[in-house]
Amino acid sequence: MVSRDDARTKKPATPSSERGRSASAAKRLATAGTALLATAALAALAQAAFTAAGPVLPATGFPAWYEDANGVQLELCIADPLCPSSPAAAEFVAPAGEAFWSVTSATVTGPERQSVTIAFDLKAAFLNDDPDSQISFGRVQVNMENMVGDGVYTVTHPYGSGTWTAEPDGSLNGGRAAAQRHEVGCPGPPCNFDEALSTEIGPFLTWDPAVAPAAPTGHIGDGLEPHAAVGSPLDQNFVRVEGPGLPAGGITTNEFTVEGRLASPPAPIFFTAPGSGAFGSQRVGRTVSRTVTIKNNGLADMQLRNITLSGGGAGAFTKGNDGCANQTIASGASCVIGLSFRPPVAVGQSASLVVVESGSPPHAIPLTGTGALPGVSASPEIMNFLDHRVTTTDHGQLLTVRNTGNGSLTISSAAISGPHAGEFAVTGSTCNTPVVDGDACTIRLKFLPAASGTRNAMLMLSSDALGRPHNVALTGTGTLVPG
Repeated sequence: MVSRDDARTKKPATPSSERGRSASAAKRLATAGTALLATAALAALAQAAFTAAGPVLPATGFPAWYEDANGVQLELCIADPLCPSSPAAAEFVAPAGEAFWSVTSATVTGPERQSVTIAFDLKAAFLNDDPDSQISFGRVQVNMENMVGDGVYTVTHPYGSGTWTAEPDGSLNGGRAAAQRHEVGCPGPPCNFDEALSTEIGPFLTWDPAVAPAAPTGHIGDGLEPHAAVGSPLDQNFVRVEGPGLPAGGITTNEFTVEGRLASPPAPIFFTAPGSGAFGSQRVGRTVSRTVTIKNNGLADMQLRNITLSGGGAGAFTKGNDGCANQTIASGASCVIGLSFRPPVAVGQSASLVVVESGSPPHAIPLTGTGALPGVSASPEIMNFLDHRVTTTDHGQLLTVRNTGNGSLTISSAAISGPHAGEFAVTGSTCNTPVVDGDACTIRLKFLPAASGTRNAMLMLSSDALGRPHNVALTGTGTLVPG
């Protein structure tokens, strides 16, 4: 079984599994964890731990819920303050994203500062950086502190019992704890999520309703405070640890930290990718088109109604082909709306694409765009090459051309005209590619007088800026060698 370690911890008195983020370590430890399960836990699996995995959520690629033999359905805890281990939605992505259907742990302590924590997790994770590498598994892990070195300890828990061995220093943490895990689930994608149904850690433990306080609404515990729990299929709603250095009869607790959210009824989930309506900077008077995709990330059909444009800048946007209005969007399906943006002036424009969904408040998709116009300036305004002997020249001079507008500037040509145009020449340019606003490019020119006296010409810069073309005067004096 390949797994990933967590990076989340509970309050110090009730930690869950020891958690890191090394995928390579998890792969090395997979075989050991599975072997231990076969020898230490299968005897406790006479009961049916879990009975069903829910349909796969389009938003995550994981089952919407797992159901235990008592009919309790738990959904993934994501962005839920009542699930201390839950990630933000933006964090639950490959490769490091992880979340839990349930997190349960108990810590027992001894008179000589001994401490043993056992954790039961039903977990969702990504095997690698592939967004389709979802895996799920149930896990039992034991951590120890201040035990007898190399001591073998029997841990009796709500789902059976097993033995765990302390390290020579009396601890069991990190990779060594991971090596003694019990894990059951799919080894890799494409994942058969039903494989996790055989885990030993079901049915779910829940806060005992006969003991105050009650669990938060919609949850089976608060994930923080130790509390009496029920749900053991063996009527063992406690943890007992026996072994060297412990009192006769071992050390025991009947309090657990319990985290999990009860599954909600199937519902549609409206989704558009962030920034779908952002057109960026576009040339004033030029039309640019794109599409906005609406997806149903929920498990029930989504009924869309009318779709309109609203807002102060709505006149700069146009709705084109509409494949969403008055449509039923099935779970995981999507539809597309065509939009175009034509900025009338060089300022920012904003509006909203308002989508009406049955049974839900209207969804407003932000539309933004900025009208862009490049500007052009040249320095120096007059290029004076001073005196040069007739038929000779030097390395030339640089003309700096700057984009003074708020849109990309394209210099299409730099042509020389005038009475002495043949005596001036462009010998190099960095203005062959668009110049972003605020940036500059350079043009190198040379002067090769053909006769004595003042020589004049004009450099004409053709571009897509306002006020084009932009002209730069060229002048110089041809001189003769005395005699």
